[in-house]
Order: sequence, then structure tokens, then C-alpha cells
Amino acid sequence: MYRIRLLVFLFLTTSLWILLAQDVAAWQLMNVDTVERMPPAQRLQWVEQQLGPYKGLINSTAKKHSLPPRLLGTIIINELADYDIKDKGQETIFSAGSVGMAQINVHTAINHKLVDVREEEIRAYIDRYYAPRRIPVVVPPNTRGMWDILTDQEKREARQFAMERIVWYRLNQPEHAIEAAAREIGWIMDQINRNFGRTWQRSLLRGPIDRTDPYRNLITDQPYEKDPEKIRINRERALALLVIAAYNTDAIIFNDFFLDSPYYQPQKGVPFYNARTHGINGMDLFAELFFRSQWLPAYGVPLPPIERPYEAQPPGRSARWGTFSGGLEESVVQAKVEARRKEGTTATFRSNPVTLNISQNGQASITGNVVFEGSLRGDKNGLTDTRRATFTLYNGTCKQESCSGKMTWVFEGFWPHQKPPGNYKREKPAEGTWHASGQNDGSWVLGLPNGVAPLWADIPYRLK
Repeated sequence: MYRIRLLVFLFLTTSLWILLAQDVAAWQLMNVDTVERMPPAQRLQWVEQQLGPYKGLINSTAKKHSLPPRLLGTIIINELADYDIKDKGQETIFSAGSVGMAQINVHTAINHKLVDVREEEIRAYIDRYYAPRRIPVVVPPNTRGMWDILTDQEKREARQFAMERIVWYRLNQPEHAIEAAAREIGWIMDQINRNFGRTWQRSLLRGPIDRTDPYRNLITDQPYEKDPEKIRINRERALALLVIAAYNTDAIIFNDFFLDSPYYQPQKGVPFYNARTHGINGMDLFAELFFRSQWLPAYGVPLPPIERPYEAQPPGRSARWGTFSGGLEESVVQAKVEARRKEGTTATFRSNPVTLNISQNGQASITGNVVFEGSLRGDKNGLTDTRRATFTLYNGTCKQESCSGKMTWVFEGFWPHQKPPGNYKREKPAEGTWHASGQNDGSWVLGLPNGVAPLWADIPYRLK
């Protein structure tokens, strides 16, 4: 009996994987590393294979929602660039996860009203698929269907059951998926404007998104660029980064967090690592490709106007070079201390002063080692968690309003949560990258990501 069950299990498992390996959906399995290795011509060919049959639909849908077609196309192809066997499985067997060519979560589609479902469709689905399996009763002759004899609780359960499966099915249809993606982009833009003071949008926008021209207020990574074509490319990239990160994780537009620059590749462990990485991938791999190839047109919104690049320093800065000194950003320290106080714990943070030297030829150096110390007292045994990070920062380079360089650090302290509580020390120095970004008030913000818990990792230095 055991052997029979095992053989049946192996047969069903093998059959399922054979089914998933076939083109159940039209999308081929792909990963970001493979796309990155493609030369631009090959990458464009792959884009045409995936989106070619839907090019006209992408254009018309973008125009309908007053969106740049390139933005809609970039978001969809960026999802297909990270499409694995799990994603294909979710399109073969019902799942409330992300499905379809636009990889939209079923619950997101329902909550944001991205897919239209009529009431009669819901009730017909319940009559056919839901109620007969779960409520084996005979429908009275004077009722219109199973819906009329369900209790209120049964109706709520049945509606959710039907909505999830109808939306899942439609998200697997390209025409519905493209429409849903366009609606989600519109929703994201509206939420960015409603929450404009939050970190992510303030780092990439000078003002709210203008829906008639979403390129208007973007902050690019090269604000001093003078070449008109490059200015437009940079703004295509900035818009893609802004929206794609929120498309991946919309929580990024509702929260405040330390961010030295949205254009830096984040290190694992920092806030919204996946969303930011997703956005950078779409920006680097497809935004510029679509612009240069003209594979998708620019109608739907006006062409980005050629704005005059900054000819002088931002207000408050007499020069981009010089010597800038300071310590921990006090406002961030106080916010963390206050947050811990509300939790019933006591936190302290301190560091030695930091001096950043920037030469006129774009070289940057930080004098001496940086020692950051923190403590947290709240353990039930009355023990204090203490941590000490010693950073060695190597010379770096500056480009416009940002500088970066390599660094190493060692970590030591007392950990009350290990068994038994005791001291610990990282013997081998870890490697990373330091970043400094120029601010409009003339100061610089220095970030030293160290890959540990956010309590210790997210405090920047303010240098003036």
C-alpha cells in the first residue's frame, strides 16, 4: 500500500512539473542576471518576443490612462525579467499571489479595483463552483439561485471565494493584466502626491507629479547634465525608478526612512531593499533601452521638455569641494531614542566627529576611523545590549552631488540575548561602501550601512 501511494505521489508531482515546464503561460522563465548579461540588441529582441504581440494594447492603454507608454512597458517587462517556476505555477494553479504578465497580487487587484467584475458574474460563479460543493442543499423552486438561500456569513465567504478566482483568471489574460497595471500606476501616482512629504518621493521629486506631464518635477542623478538627449534619458530613468519601486512594494511611499540616495544600489538589510533593487533594475535595464530604441512611442503625455540644467551651485553652497565636519544626525537620534522610550527601553548613541575632504578634481577622503557606539537597555534580566562598530573608510570619488568609496568595519559588543549572555566580536572585517550626498542647505549627509539591525544601521552623519 505504501509503495502504491508513493508511486501515485511521484506520478502526480512529475506530471505537475512537466505541466509547469511547458508554455502554460506565454512567458519564458527568466532572471535578472541573464538579462543583465544580454547586449542591448539582444535585450531588445527579447523584449520584442515577450511584448511584441501586445505592443498596440500597451500603447492604447497608456494613452487611455494618460501615461507614458514607455513607463507602462518598462514596468511590465521588468516583471517578466524576474519570472521563475514559482510564478508560472501560480498561473497554473489558483494562488492569491502575484500572477500574469504584470505580476499583480490578486488581493492588490481587488483592493485597488484594478479588475472590473460584475455582480452577476460573482453570483453565477458562486452558483456553479462554490455553493454546490460546500452547501449540499436543494434550491427552493421560487428562488433565483443559491445566493438567495445563503446566510450573511456564507455570502461574505462566497463573494471572497468568487472574487479571488475571477480576478486571478483575468490577471492571467494579457488584456486585463495590461489594464490592471495601468490602473495601478495611476493609483501609485495619486498616493505619491497625497503623501508627498515621505522619504521616497521627496528624494526623486521637486514637487507633486503632474499627471499631464509626469516628467516635469523629477530629480535625476545627473542634475548638471547639459545634453538635451541625456536630460530626457535621465528623466525616463528617474520616473521608472520612482514608480517601479512602489509597484513592487507600495509601503515605500507611506513611510519615512534613512535614504542617502535613491540611485545607490542598496545593501541587504536596509529598508525596502527589494523595492529599491527592483526599481534600479527596471531603470538600468529597460528605461533607457525603450527611449533609445523608440520601440514604444512618446504619446500619451508631452515629450519631456528640455529644462535648463543647473549652472550654479544649489542655494547655500559656495562650492562642491572643501572640508565638511560634523557628527550623528541629531533629529534621527532623538527619533530613535523616543521610539525606544515608548517601548519601555532606553537607547543611547554616540560617535566621534567625522571630517569629509573633497578636492576640486572630485577626490574624497574621510580623516581617521569612525567609531559608532550604541546601547539598548530593556532586557528582562536588566542586561544592556551594547554594540561598537569601527569603520575604516578609504578614499573615494565624487560625481555631481554624491561621493562614495569603499570601507571595512569590525563589530563587537555585549549581547544579552545569546545563551549564555556574553561578549562577541567579528574577527574578520566586513566590506561595504560609504556614501555622502550633498544637500541644498550646503551640508553633506554621510551614510555608513553596516548590514545589522536597523536600530543601529540607519543613523546618518550631518557634515557642514
